[in-house]
Amino acid sequence: SYQMGGWPAPIGIVYEVDSLNALFIILVQFVSLLSLIHSRHAVNTSYGENSGSFYALYLLLVTGLSGMTLTGDAFNLYVMIEIVALSNYALIASQRDRATFASFNYLIAGSVAAGLYLIGLGYLYVKTGTLNMADLRTHLSTMQHSPALMVALAALISGLFIKVGLFPFHSWLPPAYSYAPDPVSSITAPLTTKVSLYVLVRILFWVFGTDFLASTDSWSFLIVTLASVAIVVGSVLALRASELKRIFSYIIIAEVGYVIGGLWLFNKAGFTGAVFHIFSDGIVTLCLFMAALNIKEVYGGSHLSALSGMCTRMPWTASTLIVAGFALVGIPPTGGFVSKWFLLNGAIAAGMWHFAAALLFAGVINLIIFYRIIEPAFFEPPPTSTNNIKTTRIPVLIAAVIIILLGLNSGNVIESFIYPITPY
Repeated sequence: SYQMGGWPAPIGIVYEVDSLNALFIILVQFVSLLSLIHSRHAVNTSYGENSGSFYALYLLLVTGLSGMTLTGDAFNLYVMIEIVALSNYALIASQRDRATFASFNYLIAGSVAAGLYLIGLGYLYVKTGTLNMADLRTHLSTMQHSPALMVALAALISGLFIKVGLFPFHSWLPPAYSYAPDPVSSITAPLTTKVSLYVLVRILFWVFGTDFLASTDSWSFLIVTLASVAIVVGSVLALRASELKRIFSYIIIAEVGYVIGGLWLFNKAGFTGAVFHIFSDGIVTLCLFMAALNIKEVYGGSHLSALSGMCTRMPWTASTLIVAGFALVGIPPTGGFVSKWFLLNGAIAAGMWHFAAALLFAGVINLIIFYRIIEPAFFEPPPTSTNNIKTTRIPVLIAAVIIILLGLNSGNVIESFIYPITPY
């Protein structure tokens, strides 16, 4: 625990580390460092003399994400969310044409989300007189439920649903992540949505608590159904897409559905699967977008029709895509299998059979998607017009190895980081 300016809580802003956010601060620092190393050549190519501006915004983004993870103050969390958003707007818009319009759409959606979050926070402050998260939890645990508190919860989760891109609030996400410059998408896609999902976990279970959430049991079926629809829609849209970054962006929408549905199952298996999936999928998404950058540098694009002979031309990158694909499908021994196993058990225990069916459906669709990627890579000859660029392979390989190690050591991760803080 660290008190900003020496002011103790609840008056001052406190930054705290527990077993939950320790897991996610590791994710933020690891992904940002690996992405930075991997994208060095692309930054020099895309930005040239303006690379200093990119690195300044990059560091500001990482600072905001770290603050979102560590802060124990609900209003300071709002400030950090806005730092992340402003950094993302500028980074995405740093490439012209479609990226500028995508950034503008993101700005509109982000402003609405921030406004809803602030409204919910205002209601909480009026009712409790505090903004410290631990203090909010103490006050709320002794207060009777009221319409004002229900409005506060509804506003907060609505704002965060927009921030994470839950269907049908997802329209900003695919353009923002797919049209962003390649060095930008390889950090925003793995981290921005995942850290926002962590914030949702923190608000739900460390501010309101399970006793308060039990009174919203009537919302559970509706939100789990919405999450199930998000999984199906995201998977189908990914299947229809034909450019790698676009495909991966739609898959993120489905992955958001996994986490939201798991949290609203209100049982231990669902909570464990949701939290583990946030962490695991952050590494998988990093691997996917770094691989897409490598392919684009060599092939001059990442359209499915241009990936012929990738296994021969880029065997290491093709291998990392296969590992990431295994995780998305849910094939052992990857971390994706572990999280899906917990989520399926939680769905069955809660009687949410439609959510379980959506999870299985997404696994089948992801299998088809990655077959479409791998089939020309294995069975078609490489083109003669590829660029002779030596791509940065080591960061992508590290991410792929960690995907497997995370699955093999999932028991230790869950017992050390998730079980100690599970609310069930």
